[in-house]
Amino acid sequence: MTHSTRNLSGNISGDPGKDIDEKIRQALATDEELAGFGAGNIPPSGDQNILQDLSEVFRGRQRWLNLLGAVIQLIYLCLCIWSAFRFFEAEALRDQILFATGFLASLGVTLAFKIWFWMVLNRNAVLREVKRLELQVARLTHD
Repeated sequence: MTHSTRNLSGNISGDPGKDIDEKIRQALATDEELAGFGAGNIPPSGDQNILQDLSEVFRGRQRWLNLLGAVIQLIYLCLCIWSAFRFFEAEALRDQILFATGFLASLGVTLAFKIWFWMVLNRNAVLREVKRLELQVARLTHD
């Protein structure tokens, strides 16, 4: 005994998800062809290169905060390098401890800002993918 059910598009079929799955495949294939990737050659989720991603960080709503973070990160990186050189030049144990502490502290701040920037890049990539999925759903609802 076969059951015929009405799927999301209102058609009666044996498999309720078959029609919607086919529409998703067609929409994705159309997008791939428009983007120049061809069938089966789907680009990775972040299809922009790293330079485009980085430039996008400084164009968003928080561009001033990101720019300030980059400047602070650069200052602490310079302090880290300066402390490392001064550590090897210092002769007294107290000075070596001082410059080693400065090196480690500034390295920690620099790494914290690097992690923060990678989180911003990741957030932008996720938002880009969500927008792409929203576009696909919108196209499917208009078909």
